[in-house]
Formats: sequence, structure tokens, C-alpha cells
Amino acid sequence: MGEAGLQHSMTKERLERIKGLEQEVELLKQSLAEKEIESNLIDESLKKRYPKVRRKSSQYSISSLDEHFDIPCN
Repeated sequence: MGEAGLQHSMTKERLERIKGLEQEVELLKQSLAEKEIESNLIDESLKKRYPKVRRKSSQYSISSLDEHFDIPCN
């Protein structure tokens, strides 16, 4: 880094870059929240449309699969 690494002053360019990154982070957070809401609405809609269909959790654990398929554990 040399001398450039020693210059820690806040310049106008750095402040603008930080502000731009903060705005981008806020937009990404908002986008993620919207996608989560959308996903939850779709899940609820599917639950209402197909009430008897339930997602089954995996009945096998990693250890039981290892034993079943004789996979050596390191």
C-alpha cells in the first residue's frame, strides 16, 4: 500500500462513494424484503390451493445415509 495506505482522510470522493454504497445497500435490503414477502404470499396461496399436500422433511440424516451406503467418514 505504501503512502497511499497512510492517507486516511475523508475526501469528497470517498464520502460520495460511501453515500452511494449506503444507498445501494438500502435498495438491496428493500428488494430482499419485497422478495421475501412475495415468497410468503406464494407459499400461503399454495397452502390454500393445495391444503392436503404437505412438504415432508427429509427422513434421512447424513449419518444414516453414510451407514446405508457404506460411505467412509473422514
